[in-house]
Amino acid sequence: MSFFDTAFVVDLLREQRRGVAGRAHKKLQQLGEAPVQLSFFVVCELEAGASLHHGHEECQRVQRICEQFEIVYPDERFAPVYGATLAELKRQRVTVDTMDLLIGVQALVDNDTVITRNLRHFQKIPNLRVEDY
Repeated sequence: MSFFDTAFVVDLLREQRRGVAGRAHKKLQQLGEAPVQLSFFVVCELEAGASLHHGHEECQRVQRICEQFEIVYPDERFAPVYGATLAELKRQRVTVDTMDLLIGVQALVDNDTVITRNLRHFQKIPNLRVEDY
């Protein structure tokens, strides 16, 4: 199974707005019927970005696109994996943006792959499978 990161969904929204299928739509087509999920944390970032920069209409667009995917919420497995991952990163003196770490850990918990164009953000997370588009 795969998780889309925030940048992927933003690219989908931009491509829809322009009416031009770009890299994100091509990746979506390549995946075909394969299940794809969004982390709750991706939805939070999308809602914040839409509210901050674009207003009500963009918030509605975000809600509509998110309805197309299963939203995955943290459960009791999340905190121990987050704690162990953050501790390992700190031991290595590696920093990862908090939201990227939350998204990455959700994928780790569910043994999924993160699909992103921001490889350098997610490749720092130990044991996380990351795929570019």
